[in-house]
Amino acid sequence: MAIDLYEWEIWHTYSTYLDYAPLDLISGAKSLVESGVADCVMLNDGTTFWRAATGTYSGSTTIDIDAKDGSGSFTLHLEDKSQPFPSGFALEAWGQAAYFLIGEQRVFGETPAFISRFQSPPGRYRQGPAYDFDRSSPTL
Repeated sequence: MAIDLYEWEIWHTYSTYLDYAPLDLISGAKSLVESGVADCVMLNDGTTFWRAATGTYSGSTTIDIDAKDGSGSFTLHLEDKSQPFPSGFALEAWGQAAYFLIGEQRVFGETPAFISRFQSPPGRYRQGPAYDFDRSSPTL
C-alpha cells in the first residue's frame, strides 16, 4: 500500500543547524555527466560539461545581453577545438540552460533589462505609460 502525501512542511529552524562542507560544484557537475545521469550540465558561471559518443567534454558558455532591448545570445567556447560540439539532447539541454542564465541576468544582473515601468533606470527617462493625476485613466 502506497502512502499518498497531500501536504508537508519544512521547518527552517532545522535546516539552519546543518553542518556541511562547501560543495565542489565543478566536480559534481562533471560527475553527473560522466555517470550518465545528465547529458549536459552548466554552472551559473558558464562552465559547461556534456557527453558525446566519444567521451565527456567541457567548455565555457558566455552570455551576452543587449542592454537596450534585453535580447540575449550565448556562445560555447570549447576547451579544445578538436572536441565535438554537443548534439542531440545535450545540445537541447545546453540551450535551455543558457536561456535560464539569460533570464537570470535580465532580472538580477548588473544592468537588469526587466525593470518595472514605474522605476526609472539611473540616467534614463521612464518608459511606459505616463499618469496624469488630474484624470483617472493612464495616458500612453
